[in-house]
Amino acid sequence: MKRPILQMFLYASLSAGMAQTNLDPNYGLSGKLEVINPSGKDWVLGNTKTDPKGNSYTVGSLRNTATGLSDIVVRKFTKQGLNDNSFGTAGTFTLNLNAYDHATDLLLLGHDKVLLVGHTQVNTGSPKLPFIAKLNASGALDASIGAVVLSS
Repeated sequence: MKRPILQMFLYASLSAGMAQTNLDPNYGLSGKLEVINPSGKDWVLGNTKTDPKGNSYTVGSLRNTATGLSDIVVRKFTKQGLNDNSFGTAGTFTLNLNAYDHATDLLLLGHDKVLLVGHTQVNTGSPKLPFIAKLNASGALDASIGAVVLSS
């Protein structure tokens, strides 16, 4: 099943006892978080988490629409729904382990560190191998473990 690619989630506030959903006009662009991908890339969403400060982290992959090759991507947004420019490059961290890489989930650790899990493939016929990676608060690989691909 294909997951949402560009517009990944909306911050909404629900009125108590009412089924109506109202967008928070102070978040992102009139309540919507819009993501602009590099030309020729699709964003495949894995998961999203919010830290105690209200910052949102999303993981998944950026897939090249011409070749199908993909890289791991983590994006961090402020509680206002803007790219957190203190993380990675303009709020985005990418990692290429093999030809087909995808982060499926994340764990928010203390001190703004992030633990990623997912899978990687050398080519379309090879097995999917699990990986873990740890990022520091600035959105770079943490030197304590970096990225580790687990062999079968």
